[in-house]
This record gives sequence, structure tokens and C-alpha cells, in this order.
Amino acid sequence: RIEACAFVAHVSSSLLLDQASTFTALVLCQRFFKLRSFSQFDAQIIAGATVNAVHAVASDSDVPLGTGSRYSDLKMALINAEQTTLRVLGFDVDVPTPLNFLLSYAQQQRFSAETAQCAVKLSTDAYFDLAALELPAFAVGAASLRIASVALEVLCSRPLVVVVPFAPIGRGA
Repeated sequence: RIEACAFVAHVSSSLLLDQASTFTALVLCQRFFKLRSFSQFDAQIIAGATVNAVHAVASDSDVPLGTGSRYSDLKMALINAEQTTLRVLGFDVDVPTPLNFLLSYAQQQRFSAETAQCAVKLSTDAYFDLAALELPAFAVGAASLRIASVALEVLCSRPLVVVVPFAPIGRGA
């Protein structure tokens, strides 16, 4: 436990986390290992996952960090460890999203891939509106699919108008 706590403290100070965030990460890490054995999980990965969870809440940022296989592997290990940590501590990490319902509805109703893609974008954009967060995920998924199908139907029914710039013939530049 001392190694995990030291790692949490080191990473928290490197990320310039405040004391409340650091202590929250320490408590989460300690509670996790109170419920699970050190032999089952890598202490450093779990410690990193607790700091990652606390940092994500504290910074509330959606800026991408980088690319590459090393980054992707570390990211996936942290995400898996974070989910395991939250699950062990009793947090609900299986949150239904509109995407699950939307794709199922699209398949059942045999919507085109174009309509489904448009609906996915609409359902993702809907979560930028706080009112959408109060709606059940199935309703956002179904509404996005309906709006996408109507919008694409309207777009496809209109004739395509191409605007070509007019240049008089016979005049040189």
C-alpha cells in the first residue's frame, strides 16, 4: 500500500492536483485495496487509475493528449483499471447511452447507414444541451434517428442546385 500511496502522491504533485483531489485519489486507492488483494492487481496501474479518475473530474477537459501505440496501450490499461476500481468501490459504471439504443433501433427498422450515421452525430451533439441530459437515453436515441430520417428525406427530395459563377464570353482578363 505504501508504494501505491507514494505513486499517487508523486503523480498528483506532477499533475499539480490540489490537496482535496490528491487525498481523494489516496482514499479511492486505499479503499480499492481494502476490498481486493494486491496480488490480483498491479498497484501502480490501480493508483494511476484513481489519479486519472480524480484528475478527469478536477480538470473537466476534453483535450486529446496524444497518439501512438504506447499512449493507446497505457490509456486502455488506465481505463480498464479505472472501471475496475469504480466497480469494486460500488460506483455504477454501466451507463446507458443513446448510441446503444439508436443502433439497435436503426437495425430493427432497417434504416440506411447514412441515416444511422447522421443520427449518431445528432445524439452526440444533443449532449451539449443540458436539457438533453435529463432525458432517458432511449428517447434521445429514438428522437435522433427520427430527426435524421426526416432531415435526409427532405434533403433527398429537393432537386440539386449547382451554382456556377458566370463569366461573360469574349472578355479577356
